[in-house]
Amino acid sequence: MRLDLKDAVGAAVVLGALTLVAVHNGQPGHPDGHGRGVADAGGSITSPVGGPSTAFVDFNVVPMDRDVVLTHQVVVVRGGFIDRIGDVGVVEPPIGARIVEGDGSQYLSPGLTDAHVHLRGRYESWLPLFIANGVTTVFNMEGRPSHLQLKRRIWAGEQEGPTVYTAGPYIAQPEVRTSAAARSAVARQAALGYDFVKVHGDLSADTYRTLNEAGRELEIPIIGHAPRNLPFSAVLENRQVAVTHAEELIHTRLRTLDADEARTLAGEMANAGTWLIPTLAHFRSVADQWGSPDYVDEALGSDVAAYLPAWLRNEWRASNPFLGLDATDRDRLGDMAVFQATLVRQLHGAGVPMLAGTDTPIPALVPGFSLPLEIDALRAAGMTGYEALATATSNAGRFVQAFVAAGVHFGTLERGARADILLLDADPRTSTGALRRPWGVMVRGRLYERADLDRMLERVAASR
Repeated sequence: MRLDLKDAVGAAVVLGALTLVAVHNGQPGHPDGHGRGVADAGGSITSPVGGPSTAFVDFNVVPMDRDVVLTHQVVVVRGGFIDRIGDVGVVEPPIGARIVEGDGSQYLSPGLTDAHVHLRGRYESWLPLFIANGVTTVFNMEGRPSHLQLKRRIWAGEQEGPTVYTAGPYIAQPEVRTSAAARSAVARQAALGYDFVKVHGDLSADTYRTLNEAGRELEIPIIGHAPRNLPFSAVLENRQVAVTHAEELIHTRLRTLDADEARTLAGEMANAGTWLIPTLAHFRSVADQWGSPDYVDEALGSDVAAYLPAWLRNEWRASNPFLGLDATDRDRLGDMAVFQATLVRQLHGAGVPMLAGTDTPIPALVPGFSLPLEIDALRAAGMTGYEALATATSNAGRFVQAFVAAGVHFGTLERGARADILLLDADPRTSTGALRRPWGVMVRGRLYERADLDRMLERVAASR
């Protein structure tokens, strides 16, 4: 039932691509192989404030390496990374540091990760919406060479935006029909510097098996949809690293909305170590706007949609693939949306690791603003506030360390972590309301105050 904006739409080669891998692994700013990372490239971007460091004094810290709050803390940031954390009176701010004074009532929390976005169209015009909403890292799920250039510009401080990890072009038939073509495609994407290989469509059993084998050999994770022409057991047996969209589990494994079958599947996924990006808010949005132009008009009238650039607002109306569909299917989709909460509850209970993602800018989900909706949906599915927040913070850091670059450290507030920090009025574990309007955001050591974030929003809204 998945229908997004893109759905309307030999040996010498392999040897050449493998040669490119050797060249690629020596490129500056990229890990030496995808499983053996070097220091986080975000550290090359320094704070623009002029001083050598920044010190946050007398804040409550939500470290997200465990479910605690550390009260009355000093956090020192130097060169884009957290240098020290400790009690007020024990840790002293460095001489010459920029001091950000708290009063003991405010909170510091890790920056958020949206693990399923699509940087498409004139994405530079709306990219700052992520930072303005505390989203300091994104996983781009369909990449092009321009996205590799974007990563480099962001790391060099030439482009304002979150840290980007990106998949390459989709892998599916008819472009990839043979095992040789699959191995060549994986080698080529690894060589060019993509962080993931994304499955989006059907593949033969042999081709799919080779795709995953090549991913492990070249240390680049295979993620994405479950091939719908294959049983879901193929995903588990071939050890695809992560599946995007909980609905894929329904289409390829459950087919009926049966809680007992969901429980069995949860055990299978946990045993296989398969990650899931549920995108619950995405599916709820699809169900609500299915055959319903009025729903999209209402969404465009919301306060947050006012920050969308005009071209994207127009696209939500004029090029929306959901509006012309049969509205009588909406109830069935609504039932699927409700069942996905039950499914996620079972998966989480079994220990399946998850990441928060939104599929933004799919119509009705505004970049940056939509991530708290996903965190709320995960809480409604049975996660605690800490567990739901972890899907958008520490879990993302764990995933990148495990599968993309071992030397990268983000998603927690602890010494050595990338300095992606939210300044909040309340504990984000107890209410996502605190996340919806941070009064400060630090990205790779660069601090944006609330006035800076508001100016970002206004610039995006004024873009054409």
